[in-house]
Amino acid sequence: MLGGSGGIGTALTILAKALGARVIAVTTRPSLLKSLGADVVIGYDKEELMKVINENTDGGVDAAIDSIGDTLPMALDTIRPGGTVVTFGVLGKSSTVQIDIRRFYLRHTRLIGIHNASKSYLKEVINFMVNKGVRPFISKVTSIKDAPPALHELMESRGRGW
Repeated sequence: MLGGSGGIGTALTILAKALGARVIAVTTRPSLLKSLGADVVIGYDKEELMKVINENTDGGVDAAIDSIGDTLPMALDTIRPGGTVVTFGVLGKSSTVQIDIRRFYLRHTRLIGIHNASKSYLKEVINFMVNKGVRPFISKVTSIKDAPPALHELMESRGRGW
């Protein structure tokens, strides 16, 4: 998971662990992701990431989640043949990325882009969490009046300082 320490990244780490998945998280906040159950936590160095992938998987991960945008090529490099990359959000420096299309299709890669989840998906996730006793991570509590600027600050800073 690239961008693991944001709101969705932390939730996905918690949910993936509840589903029994092994989580390799790429983040600038390793202690947070470790505390939420990530098995391996590293920074954004591509060489280091590929070393970790090679040491901890059999040919790559089954699914990679990219919440940054400009890290999509890195996510594509981490998956095994037949794997899936899910991407959402553009919090990186650029909304444009370059990928080697041959490497993409010759490995039977699936790429899924998600913008918003439907109400039925959200209800399903909430029911799963309630039924499994999964507790969310809450990084900050604020008034409803202060929520919009606080949310923007959180996204723009990628969670630094929270």
